[in-house]
Amino acid sequence: MCGRRAPRWRTAPVRPHLVGGAAAELNVSLAKPIVRISSALVAVLCTSACTVPSAEFPSGDRLHSVLVAAVETGPGTIVSLDTVITGDWKALYVFSPYTASSHIRECVGSRVPTRGIETIEGITLLVLTPTKGAARSIAIPREADFAPEATSRVYLRGSASFVVREPRPPSWGQLLPASGSTRSCWRHGPAQHR
Repeated sequence: MCGRRAPRWRTAPVRPHLVGGAAAELNVSLAKPIVRISSALVAVLCTSACTVPSAEFPSGDRLHSVLVAAVETGPGTIVSLDTVITGDWKALYVFSPYTASSHIRECVGSRVPTRGIETIEGITLLVLTPTKGAARSIAIPREADFAPEATSRVYLRGSASFVVREPRPPSWGQLLPASGSTRSCWRHGPAQHR
């Protein structure tokens, strides 16, 4: 149906002598707006069906298993979320446990479901901003943990790659930004990681 014009329906004339005076006039006046609304709805559905699919995270289990597999492979392994996350998207944000929702909103530029990140220690929050539509979030278990140097940062499409390393005290987490420049979300936070 994409690329075609929405069909125009015609209503049969209502004959007052068959239906009965005022009722016939009421039926005629209601039939035309309903047909117009139906035509408009078909046109909107066709337009939305023809657009580029929205960006989506893979299921939480699949994303988690990709990260865990990289960590299990060992130090030096690079995992690219650019190839795992589908659709048309601009940026990925990574937030560690206890991050305030106000900080997430400031970084992303809009409200997103925080999935309990403010109070739950066992998860990392990933936020995806598609080129069209609202931001999406997903909480993943911290078995494959992002290092503090990788969190509260924005990863533009093409730079959402992470390298596995052994955590060094006082730090934690095995996943660091692999390459490229990333931007911190903190106003007065650490310098860019390169």
